[in-house]
Formats: sequence, structure tokens, C-alpha cells
Amino acid sequence: MKNIDEEEQLKMALELAEARNELHKLMKRVVKSAKIGRQKKEPDDDIDLDIGDGTLSSCGRYEQVRFFPKDSKKYRYNELQIDDCGEVIRDLISEIKSRFEEFQEKKKKYPLEHIKGKKKFAMEIFGRSLGHIIE
Repeated sequence: MKNIDEEEQLKMALELAEARNELHKLMKRVVKSAKIGRQKKEPDDDIDLDIGDGTLSSCGRYEQVRFFPKDSKKYRYNELQIDDCGEVIRDLISEIKSRFEEFQEKKKKYPLEHIKGKKKFAMEIFGRSLGHIIE
């Protein structure tokens, strides 16, 4: 019979893996719809989403999540590894979902502005700082 601590650790690991997968799928939808990032399907299903003060990167194959800040002076490191930070990943999911909903609403409300400058239009929403989540 398993120890309660082992069961709890297994549960937490499963929740973290599910959160990383949900973030990865959400990033795919945003990149495809808003055109503010890159998706490389082969060999690792990598996604880079331009958001906030840098680029959020997710590797589907290795379940890695990284944040690369544009201004490395503001952050202590050039790359922030967040794939083991369940709370940060859940906060990112919530924030990205919220921004994606805002993007879709504004896209419907202002279709001409969206057509004229798609990336600029999207970055007005997704370009806001993530400092309250990633520090």
C-alpha cells in the first residue's frame, strides 16, 4: 500500500502535467488566432508566444515551460524555468484566457482596426506586462 505522501505527490505531479498541457493548448490557440508567436510542429511541438515583457515558450514533447524576458536587466536571469511552478502556470492560464477573450471581443467590435494591423492590434492586449505573475 502506498504512503499518503507518495499519493499526494503523485496527485500533484498529475495536476501539474495537466496544467502544462492546458497551457500548451491555449498557447496554440492564441498563436494561431492572434498571430503573435511561432509554432514549430516538428520534432518537439514547440510554441513561442510573444506576451508581456518577453516570450513564453512551451515544448509539448518535454513538457517544458520557459519565459524569456526582453529586458534581462529587469529580471535576474535571461530565462525563467517555470515548468515545475504549478501556481505560476495556473495564473498564466487564467491571464492568457482573459486576454484571449478580450482579444476576441475587440476583434469582433473593431474588425477594421484588426485587419489594418493584426500584430499591433493583438499586442495592445497581449503586450501588457506579466510582472504580477512572473518575477
